Amino acid sequence: MKEVIIRFRDDPDKSLDESVATYTFSWIDGKSYEIDLSSSNVTKLEQAMQPFIKVARESKSHARRRKRAARESKSDNVGEGATMWAKQIAVWAADHGYDWGDKAQRDAVRNFGIESGLTTSRAGIIPRRVMEAYHAAQQQR
Repeated sequence: MKEVIIRFRDDPDKSLDESVATYTFSWIDGKSYEIDLSSSNVTKLEQAMQPFIKVARESKSHARRRKRAARESKSDNVGEGATMWAKQIAVWAADHGYDWGDKAQRDAVRNFGIESGLTTSRAGIIPRRVMEAYHAAQQQR
């Protein structure tokens, strides 16, 4: 029996922490970035950005994207009240050949995550790190 374990490290300090999650953001150069951060580094980032966010305006294009995503979520397999995070997971799953509307497939991913110690939730959104670990394990077969 083969067991695949994927552990995420905080990008800035390279620590292993269960709270590490992937965050996406856009920057001044117009590019989008992803970074893996622990909860303590998320707090540091939020505190550093707060003075700027406090006086900033929300981008109209971002507001339009959010409204469009909300409309789209009503017609896809992630449900009417889907959050942006659920939508991103559904898009990632589709891009990697998974049918998010297939309950058996979602259950297989969820069970893999539980058995691998990546998640304990039997309901709700499956974290992207679990999806990525499941995908990596399937690729090794």
